[in-house]
Amino acid sequence: MQLKLKVLRGASAGREIAVKGPQFFIGRSEECHLRANSDAISRKHCGILIKDSEALVRDLGSRNGTYVNGNKLEKPHVLAMGDHLRVGPLEFLVTISEPAKSKATVEKPAEGDDLAGMISDWLDEQGDSPTAESSEPKTREYKAGETAKIRVDAEATPPETSSEPKRLPKTTNKNAPKDTQEAAAQTLKKFFNRGSS
Repeated sequence: MQLKLKVLRGASAGREIAVKGPQFFIGRSEECHLRANSDAISRKHCGILIKDSEALVRDLGSRNGTYVNGNKLEKPHVLAMGDHLRVGPLEFLVTISEPAKSKATVEKPAEGDDLAGMISDWLDEQGDSPTAESSEPKTREYKAGETAKIRVDAEATPPETSSEPKRLPKTTNKNAPKDTQEAAAQTLKKFFNRGSS
């Protein structure tokens, strides 16, 4: 918990005072954390105790009293965000905030699962999961001895049984990438433009 007192009146109006430590004293004494130079404030006027997630303000038997939201304190009072605290001629607005969590407290995914689950979920959302049914032809596996019997397409004639491997006809594509970097860029461009049409 971070507690601040914002000065509402006087030359220091608008200034914020951070209440640090488990105990914070306001008064004229040198022992006080916030010292005021006014006879209307007692040597040890009031104290703020921060414990767990609460801030308690208590009058320490002052001559002129300590007030929260216009009510004189008779017993310790739990401060809340937006309360007005008056100590003699001093008036403060109470602001309370929680400290930001450090990076060390952020939960990390289990080792090995950090990307695997995320990518498979993403592919499922896109409908591009390798296991998803599609109209695209399926990849087939062949053993080394069966490759001589493979037909390239439906119109092609059956391959000859010679031991010389056949080469596929060379096709020319005007948009063919020059290198792997350009191929990757084209693939990403196609992928991201696909959803926008």
